[in-house]
Amino acid sequence: VRGCVGSTGDRGVLIEDICSRTALRPSVVPKILEGLRATNEATPIGRAGRWIHAPTFEKLTRRIDESVKKLHEKDVAVDNLSLAQVRASLGRMEPTVVEDALQHLISKGRLVRTPNGNVRHKDHSSEMPEADRQICDAVRGALAKAKGRPPEIEDLEADLQLAKPQVMRALRLLDTRAQVFKTETHWFDAAWLEEAKGRLRAHAQKEGGFTPADARGLLDTTRKWVIPLLEALDKAGFSRRKGTQRVLRES
Repeated sequence: VRGCVGSTGDRGVLIEDICSRTALRPSVVPKILEGLRATNEATPIGRAGRWIHAPTFEKLTRRIDESVKKLHEKDVAVDNLSLAQVRASLGRMEPTVVEDALQHLISKGRLVRTPNGNVRHKDHSSEMPEADRQICDAVRGALAKAKGRPPEIEDLEADLQLAKPQVMRALRLLDTRAQVFKTETHWFDAAWLEEAKGRLRAHAQKEGGFTPADARGLLDTTRKWVIPLLEALDKAGFSRRKGTQRVLRES
């Protein structure tokens, strides 16, 4: 059993595979694995009965820790990283093992899980460089002023006298900080969106739901903006379609 666990590298091995390779009964292997766990030779990962060589798992967690640091160093303005980015930096690796290693680092306080489901290294400063901060403040100010009728990217470029790459970078940075909300067509200010959701929620609780026409009136916007916004809110889990109207997911 020790040989099976130790020979599978960072992929780990399932109990059923250990049984197949050793001809041991399924009732016997878990007890042996627990013994190896006690001596720090094996570690359980995931929920499917997968085990990995404990020193290999520790090596993997250190690798992920360093990888997250390096990703932050590439662009210090980015507050947090998606799990897809972290996985891509590690190359081909068993997803279950990576997820457990990430959870291990989070439980140890090496990584921080952010509200949007991303991760940030504990040593990474969330303070934005001054040049980026000024542009982000300008872009967010424009979105906040526009409320339910946010400007096109081209309008942000012209009004703020910025190049398109600067605008797009600012939106991405604001997105990682959950300060904007993206639909298929536009970006909304996150603070305004919370107010908007409050109005929609109050209306739905009173009337049993809301239609696109209701939302247009409540949010002082037009079909151009409200339809993509409602579709994005559906995907985000705030609402769902029911007949000709939308109801709150929580109801």
